[in-house]
Amino acid sequence: MNKRFWSLLLVLSVAAMIAIAASATTIYSSPEHTPHPKLTVESCLVEGTDVFRIKAVNWDVPGQWRLKLHHGTDVITIGYLAAGEEIGSLDASATITTTTEGTWKKQFLEGDEWVNRHGAHSLSVEEYTLNGWFCPSGPTCSLGDRVWYDTDQDGIQDDGEPGVQGITVQFHDDPTCSTTFAYSRTTNLNGRYLFTDVTTSTVCLQFLDIPDGWQISLQDQGSDETLDSDADPVSARIENIYVQADDLDEDLGLSVDGSIGDRVWCDYDGNSVYDPGEGLDNITISLFEDSNCDRYGGEVLATVETGSEGYYAFKDLNTGPPGATDEVCYVVAVDTTDADLGTCSQPVGAVSLGTTLTADEFDNDAMDFSFREQSGMPEPFRTYCPLVITVP
Repeated sequence: MNKRFWSLLLVLSVAAMIAIAASATTIYSSPEHTPHPKLTVESCLVEGTDVFRIKAVNWDVPGQWRLKLHHGTDVITIGYLAAGEEIGSLDASATITTTTEGTWKKQFLEGDEWVNRHGAHSLSVEEYTLNGWFCPSGPTCSLGDRVWYDTDQDGIQDDGEPGVQGITVQFHDDPTCSTTFAYSRTTNLNGRYLFTDVTTSTVCLQFLDIPDGWQISLQDQGSDETLDSDADPVSARIENIYVQADDLDEDLGLSVDGSIGDRVWCDYDGNSVYDPGEGLDNITISLFEDSNCDRYGGEVLATVETGSEGYYAFKDLNTGPPGATDEVCYVVAVDTTDADLGTCSQPVGAVSLGTTLTADEFDNDAMDFSFREQSGMPEPFRTYCPLVITVP
């Protein structure tokens, strides 16, 4: 009995010690479980010297992140970075500098241990000189703004059109993005990006990681330059940006074309399944705006007639932003009075259908309308009465 008691007591004691140790240990220097790539390190070379200036930026990752750079026995302690905070500078006010070339590992504090995370940062006088990555010698400016979802595809930022997250923006220190990019940013949850410490010069921005099937809005629409899309729709670049003061009006609009369609058909054999040859040609189909998304059509947006085998399609339609936060809704209706229905004019089911389109689900090709012959039930379901002849 005593042996069992002391064994149980020992197990409970060990468990208690582990719990105390765990509660006293900070797993990371942030509430997040792993450091995030948006915690970036930037640098430049003071022209004519071997001095590098260094800046660390936490663009929008929540929490307090403790960061340092490590190269052999050399250590640069950055300190704690909160969301939206930067430490150091690339201009003359720089507080973090080094003359040590090579690969500096980025390390984050995890508990009591510094751990290498998210690659390294390379410093090379030859490479920086070759690419012209020199530190600003005079006053600096900020450059940036927003990538947004252009729901109505008019090339103008309207109220309620949200930002697009995850678009890469590369900064090139030349007018046409023909040299290696100097810095890059990734748009945040609101579609925002920002480059700081930009000197007076003519530069270029390149937008990357645009999802397949998405398109860039028309360039320079409207009279308000703060609300238009500035990138070329083909190259995804904004070229020849002359920076002489803060410029926070360099925007990019994105959208996805949607489509709606299927067929109109006559269920001649009454099996409730479309069979080859049952399509109805030249039947009028109308597309309506559904601004309230209540399946009641409003303004007529387009009208088409069915083609071969009863097919129809409405293309190049506006779609809502990703995430289904703000769908774009439509109603499609078939003209039940169309003379081309002929004797097959009795609807089977609805004669108008509603649907929503977003950047995630931008095609609906299952909007079909079926009819049966007006002259009675289809052939398999007709009831025949025997003919009785009475002979006197």
